[in-house]
This record gives sequence, structure tokens and C-alpha cells, in this order.
Amino acid sequence: MKRGTKVSRNGIAGALAARSGRFGLVSHQATGAAERLAAAFPGRLAALFSPEHGFFGAAGAGEKTGDATHPHLGLPVFSLYGENRRPRREHLEGLSALAFSLQDVGTRCFTYLGTLALTLEAAAEAGVAVVVEDRPVPLGGVCDGLGMDPELESFVGPVDVPFCHGMTPGEAAAWIAEDKGLDIDLEIAAIPGWSHAETGPWEGWLPPSPALRSWDCAAAYPATVFCEAFPAMDCDRGGALAFRFAGAPLRDAWRFARRVSPAMERFGWGLRPYSAPPAAPEGAAREGVLLERVRGAEPLTASAGFVLLDALLRECPDEMAAGARPGWLDKLCGRKDILARLQSGGLGGILEECAATRRAWRARRKDLYGPHRPPERPADDAQ
Repeated sequence: MKRGTKVSRNGIAGALAARSGRFGLVSHQATGAAERLAAAFPGRLAALFSPEHGFFGAAGAGEKTGDATHPHLGLPVFSLYGENRRPRREHLEGLSALAFSLQDVGTRCFTYLGTLALTLEAAAEAGVAVVVEDRPVPLGGVCDGLGMDPELESFVGPVDVPFCHGMTPGEAAAWIAEDKGLDIDLEIAAIPGWSHAETGPWEGWLPPSPALRSWDCAAAYPATVFCEAFPAMDCDRGGALAFRFAGAPLRDAWRFARRVSPAMERFGWGLRPYSAPPAAPEGAAREGVLLERVRGAEPLTASAGFVLLDALLRECPDEMAAGARPGWLDKLCGRKDILARLQSGGLGGILEECAATRRAWRARRKDLYGPHRPPERPADDAQ
């Protein structure tokens, strides 16, 4: 019989205190778990495992990292974003448990979901328990975007959940364990007194990656991450407004914002023209638009992102097509031929597919904190 998932309210330290033996930790400095657990359990924390961007969050997007030694704790740090994407069996030997504490953002293509899935699989195969420290995510409880074609499974599409799946790391771990039928001793250290109704910035938020500098940037990320497939699209990745800003060779950013904003507001986001600082000291200001949340509306950020991308493709088709990576766009979105569908006027069909995914997924996802926040628009699924 497969073991079930246990949910505790005593924090990750309380969960580990009830267990014996040495343990490892998948984490980064954004959560501070390594320092806390090393101090709480002298001699028991045996190894660290780091995700994309490295333990200290300094590596760029897609930049591979290697194994290292923590400079203060003296513990080995095994990279899960280099030669290996999952803990190796020899690194789990002698461990009774593997703790997991990452600040995720609730979006399928953000690779921490893939790290979670592979960690659970590796631990199940090695017979090692997993304790997940849960943390709120921007857009928690929100479900939006396309599901995933099985043939497009990758590290940016590790499991078949919507692009915005709305689950915290603990909820995602419970769902993955059940969906994959893992025989694993899994414990979720839940968040006392918290619910998905709390949508504002969480106290103690620190950037999980170099570009996601704020809670607002992470909330807008699902709408503008498609820039990775279009060199002409500027998301201010190196600036303070990363993923909240969208720039391109627009003829008139003011006119563009006025024209596109009403369509995006249906999905909880609006646009206003914005002049971003130069990317280099000697450069010129960059003209574009800034994403802003619509007060009182559920942020269906993936759908808003498709509206924005479609508008950019129509506004400057030749520039957006230059150097475009349609295969990468498909991997991010989870569906094939997204660029061709948009170029042939298929936005409506994509938005209808997003709505159908929302309806199907809301009945399936895990929820450790009571009902997810319901949509505030009566016509949520009307396109």
C-alpha cells in the first residue's frame, strides 16, 4: 500500500524534530532554511541541494551551476541545475529524510516545479522521506493558461498542470505524489493561519532568482515570460520592473496601451505606457508598457499574456518574427504551434482552451488551506 501525505502545522523544524537521523535540504538563501535548520539540528543537516540560479541566487536564467561547498556552514552543495537535475542516489545514502524549502512562484515553466517533481521521484526510489516547507506564491489559488501535451514534457513543463496552477509548493508536492502514484513518506509543513485569500506580498519575500526582484514582478511573470522566445521583446529582465514591463519596437506606446488595455482588463491586468530607464548608462530610454493589476479582479495572467503577445505580433510583426524561437514558445506554453496559431488569428481559440483548462483543473488540484479564492468575475469563462 502506498503511503499517504501527512500535513503538519508545526513548521519544518517541528516535522524534522519528530524524525531521527541525518537529512539533506533542497533550498536556496531566499528562504533562510539552511541556516535555521543547521542551528536547530547540529550535526544532522548533512548536505544541501541547489536549484536553478544556485544556492545564492546569483546564476542567470539557464546558466548551469556546479557542486560547491557552503562558505559558512561547510556543507556540500550539490547542484540540481548542472549535470544532474535530480538528487543522485549516492548523495541520498545515509539520509533518513530530504527537506525541501524553495520560494516558488506558482507557474509551470519556473523550474522549481520541475526540481520538486524530480526530487520526489528520486526520494521515492531511494526510500527517503521528504518534508516540504510550504510557502505562499504570487497568484496563489489562481488557475489559468494551457495544459500540457505529453510530448512537450520538459524541465519547463514537468507535469501536466495549467501554466498558472495556483498551488503552493506543499500543495504541488501532494498533487505530484498522488498523480504519479509515488510510494513516498511525504510530510507538508503547512503555513499556520494563512489562506489563498491573502493575495498581497508575503512578509519575508526575497527574490528566488535574479530577475524576480519583487512579489509584483513574480505575479506578472506568467504574462511576459514569453519574451524568452522573442529577442525583439524586452521584459526589463535586468531592471527593477522585470516582467512587469513589456517593450518592443512599438510605433506609439501610448496608442498601443489604450488599444490593448481593455482586452487585458477582462483578465485582471491593464496596461499603461511606460518609459523604462536605459539598459546601459549611455543608452536611451526604452518605450513600452507596464502591466498593472485591476483592483477587485482575479488575475488570469496567462490569458492576459496571450492577449499582449497577440497584440505585439500584430503591432510589429516583422520585428517580432526576427529571431523568434517558436519551439521554445511551444515548450513554455505546453501546446504546439502557438506562434502559427496567433499569426493566423487563433487568439480566441487559445483563450477558450485556457477557460476549459480552468474549469477542468479547479476540481483536481490540491488545497491545504480551504477553498481557493473563487473567481470574482461572474463571466469568468466567457470569452
